[in-house]
Amino acid sequence: LVGPGESLVSSTYSLQLPPGQRFHYKGRGIALRPAITMSGLDSVFTWSARGIGAVREESQSMAPDYNLPELLLAPDQFDYGDHPGRMDSWNAYGSWAYGLFTQNENALPGGRRSQILDLVARDSTTAQKVGTLYRYLQANMRYVSIQLGIGGFKPFPASFVDEKKYGDCKALSNYMRELLSIAGIPSFIALINAGENQPSVDPEFPEQVFNHAILCVPLGRDSIWLDCTNHVGKAGVLGSFTENRYALLLTPEGGKLVRTPSSRCSENQLHTLNLVSLDPDGSGKSETRVQATGDFSPALIYLLQDDEKDNQVHFITSQLKYRKPDDFTLDTALNQEGDIQLRFSLGFQTLPDLAAGSELFLLAHLHGTLPDWPAPDTARTQDYFLHFPFENSDTTIYHLPEGYAVARLPATQHFIFPCGNFTSSYRYDPQKHEVTSTESLVITQNRIPARQYGMFTRFMDQVEKDFRQRIEVTSPQ
Repeated sequence: LVGPGESLVSSTYSLQLPPGQRFHYKGRGIALRPAITMSGLDSVFTWSARGIGAVREESQSMAPDYNLPELLLAPDQFDYGDHPGRMDSWNAYGSWAYGLFTQNENALPGGRRSQILDLVARDSTTAQKVGTLYRYLQANMRYVSIQLGIGGFKPFPASFVDEKKYGDCKALSNYMRELLSIAGIPSFIALINAGENQPSVDPEFPEQVFNHAILCVPLGRDSIWLDCTNHVGKAGVLGSFTENRYALLLTPEGGKLVRTPSSRCSENQLHTLNLVSLDPDGSGKSETRVQATGDFSPALIYLLQDDEKDNQVHFITSQLKYRKPDDFTLDTALNQEGDIQLRFSLGFQTLPDLAAGSELFLLAHLHGTLPDWPAPDTARTQDYFLHFPFENSDTTIYHLPEGYAVARLPATQHFIFPCGNFTSSYRYDPQKHEVTSTESLVITQNRIPARQYGMFTRFMDQVEKDFRQRIEVTSPQ
């Protein structure tokens, strides 16, 4: 009814239906009932709204329309591309969609079926077979979205994908379903509204809001979920694009709403190790190692694929928040089933952040905190969404030249709030001439309730201040 920051004086919406046509409606965030009149044989439904105040737009909240008053409408019966169906229940709509996935001849040629069986011949469990076939899909098929008419809902046959080596989300999911079927593993297509911080569909209001298809593999009391357009993820890990919301499972009995799992912070990890050498002239070099899993991995994939040094430097400074080096070399980049390992060298003409005579001040960490944190907002009314829960740790070890000593170390810190915790520690080993800084930041859930937003911003302000701490070192000069 209104956009973010807009108020409404008066608005009217009318729907005219011929005899026999039915629909359902629902007011979200507002109570609305239509006035019903007749125009000849047609029924006319009219909704009116007045005096709606503006809803302030707040950063990192749920998708904008979720927090705004809205009138939802959907037909009970429909016909799309000469394919009639019903939408008066999720079961009925799922039955229509299921029919589109079963109309094609999906069987692969006999020779290809033998090759698929050979892929999983050494796997002893269903989970292992699913992982093997998922990695085969990721390595050999590409995502290409071509949708015309009913093609927005009906997939290419599995045989087409097998031959052409590409398909959209529906086609790739349908192809993966056929691979699993060859291996004797049942699976179901699932329709879902994908995107970060997207609201889940309403179980009580069937409508077409889906923009993506994934696959569900029932496995005892659990399920393995597969996003067949994800070329770097692990089998069974969906990530922020599709997690923690209702999906419509397409079964022979019709549609069934099931909830996708939420990722755990332990599945999204980023760990950095910096071995830093300080030279007597103030220059320095860091041998850095980065390990990333889960939703941290896709961004690092771009670094693996880009050979331009300027782009690599831009990535580590803008995404990993490292201070800009004077020299950079990417030594090793590995992608092991979605777990990324990087090794690179950073060279600095002037390593200390500040120098005053014989006193040098070294940053406790070579990079800042990873997310961009919002400013305090005492008037916030909407929940705040991070991209995903995560575990982030950093260890930075400075090796000092002979004769240098540590004059002051920052104090050890430990902060907590209901959705996370932070710990830092600092240690000096005069025997090895080494200073070690460690930090660990854990955010256990990506949705921060509005009532806890103040605690969250204060917590992150403490973390940010600790990251800016300096180690005071004295030189023999």
